[in-house]
Amino acid sequence: MQNLYILTGPIKTGKSTKLLRWSETKENVAGILQYEVNGKRVIRDISSKQVFMLEDDNLKENQKIKVGKYSFNKNAFLWAQKKLEQSFRGKPDWLIIDEYGKLEIDNGGLEPAISDIINKSRKQNCTKIILVVRDYLKNDFLKKFEPESLDYKYFDFG
Repeated sequence: MQNLYILTGPIKTGKSTKLLRWSETKENVAGILQYEVNGKRVIRDISSKQVFMLEDDNLKENQKIKVGKYSFNKNAFLWAQKKLEQSFRGKPDWLIIDEYGKLEIDNGGLEPAISDIINKSRKQNCTKIILVVRDYLKNDFLKKFEPESLDYKYFDFG
C-alpha cells in the first residue's frame, strides 16, 4: 500500500494553500500546515484549527531558532511536533506534514517527530502521509530515509 506522498515545489507556489483547501473537503485529515498570515509565518493544526505564531518579533534570543535572515519560535516547533504525534496516534486517514526544510535536514524544526512518524508508518501502514519537502531538499530527504525502503509517490508542484 502506498502510504507516503512527497509534495515538492518552489517556495510560495501555493502548496500549503492547496493542501488547506483539500483538507477542508475531506474527513479524517489531521496534521499541520505552515503558511503566512499578514507577512508572518504560522503553524496551524488542521484538526483543532489552532494557530501558533512561528515568526514573532517579541521573542527573546533564547526562544529563537535562526535560519538565514529568519528567526523562528522554538516553542512553535515543539507544539507542532506534539500535535503531529497526537494526530498520528489518532490514526487519521491522511496526515499532512508541512514542511520538511533546512531545519529538519539538520534534525531541528519538526524533527524528530517526522522521522518517528515515517518509521512507525512503515509498520502501521494505514495512515497516508502527505509530506511537503522543499524542492531543492528532495534528494537530501531521500538519502536520509533510504528511498529503497520507502513506499512513496512523488509529486512536483512546480
